[in-house]
Amino acid sequence: MTTIRLSNSTPDPRTVVLFMSNEAGGSGFAIAWRVLNLGRSPSTTTVNVPLEYEVQAGDSFGNATARQEAKGGERWNVVKPVALQRDSSPAAARDIEVVNKLTIGAINASLFKDGKIVAAKSGLAPEQRAIFRLEPVLYIAIAPNVEEGTLFRPADMAPVEIPLDQGDLTVVLSGGGDKPFEFHVYPIVGKHVVVLERDGWEYVERKKGKEAVAIIAITDDRKAIFVEQYRRPVDARVIDWPAGLVGDDGENDPAKTARKELEQETGYTCASVELLAKGPTSPGITSEIVSFYRAQSVTKRGDHEKEITVHVVPLDGIRDWLASRGDVLIDLKVWGGLYFVT
Repeated sequence: MTTIRLSNSTPDPRTVVLFMSNEAGGSGFAIAWRVLNLGRSPSTTTVNVPLEYEVQAGDSFGNATARQEAKGGERWNVVKPVALQRDSSPAAARDIEVVNKLTIGAINASLFKDGKIVAAKSGLAPEQRAIFRLEPVLYIAIAPNVEEGTLFRPADMAPVEIPLDQGDLTVVLSGGGDKPFEFHVYPIVGKHVVVLERDGWEYVERKKGKEAVAIIAITDDRKAIFVEQYRRPVDARVIDWPAGLVGDDGENDPAKTARKELEQETGYTCASVELLAKGPTSPGITSEIVSFYRAQSVTKRGDHEKEITVHVVPLDGIRDWLASRGDVLIDLKVWGGLYFVT
């Protein structure tokens, strides 16, 4: 299974078609396997491309065989009464062949992926065959007037190859206005993040939890609550406000996320939170937006996460305390948050 994440960075919605080569040797036509409507940026559409195929055949009288799972190297014969029978002799390793073994009458042969037709050959006389070549490639093109399952001429659409043997991928459509339309193919670089492109600029985005919250928590006796933990991207321990991702665990309310993260990371709870500011964290490399929340009526209730060190620091002298942290890095959100409390 290959997962393709489609993203449209053009100003307007676009319709795209995904397809494969129709038959070895080519006929100049292809079948629209999937036709997808991509909304305006930053909307995305995910397509799962399975490895498995099915074959089916039908005769000129409207009779059709049941679909049969098929793979490269197999040859299938169409026999009476219009059934598919796997031949003991193999086809080429990358091919699925369908041979008309009826004594009279033509057949049509079809190849399916994920339940949708992806290739076909019609009018096969007795002993003629359809050869479906299983290249590890899918093609994509802008196609405003194509319907799924129908024939079209891809040469008119400047299609772009999507390799299916390089893992999961992100495909970004850019251009529009006075710029030509272009598809850019990028590997999905991890389980949780993807590399995207907008107008030639590459950036990183989380698959979910695209927004974050940071909680400015001050106790009644004027002490700031910080967390310290090891951060692998910078290979160092980092001091920050309690923080977390919105939507990472299914909770999409930023205020509820802020209260939850404060309790999980520090063991403190609060009566309510107040939104103070919202903005990008590093807009040159990531799409992440962070919201600052002030925690109201902070109270110590329980334990915090084990991998986190909690610091409760008097506001008087806090700058000297931060300066004395040695090799520990100070997240710049700390200084931004102090603007609201000092």
